[in-house]
Amino acid sequence: MKELNINIVGLSFTSPFFKIAQDISRSIRKEISAKIIWGGLHVTAKPHECLNHCDIVCIGEGEYTMLDIAKGYNGCGDLLDIKNIYYKNNQRIIFSGLRPLIRDLDTLPFVDYGGENKSTF
Repeated sequence: MKELNINIVGLSFTSPFFKIAQDISRSIRKEISAKIIWGGLHVTAKPHECLNHCDIVCIGEGEYTMLDIAKGYNGCGDLLDIKNIYYKNNQRIIFSGLRPLIRDLDTLPFVDYGGENKSTF
């Protein structure tokens, strides 16, 4: 991640992997200053708990939310305008509200589970 100069790291997980997500996030923070974003079923159920271990939590569907976050960190938007996220601003928790569900899931590309410069568990 250092070599690639990563500035955003996303982790999606279910409840059995909560501790592992904490450990991975802690390890990442020791090495780089990337924003850490958590998503997945556990995060959607317990966003406030998860926000103690990452910078942003994404609840519900994250496909377009993550795209908006990436644009925001590249100077093309503001976190305030991104739906489905919780984040802290001066220790105050901000919730952006929910975006509509994606009605036609066939409009989304298939998940890419591998390849160069990617890591999956």
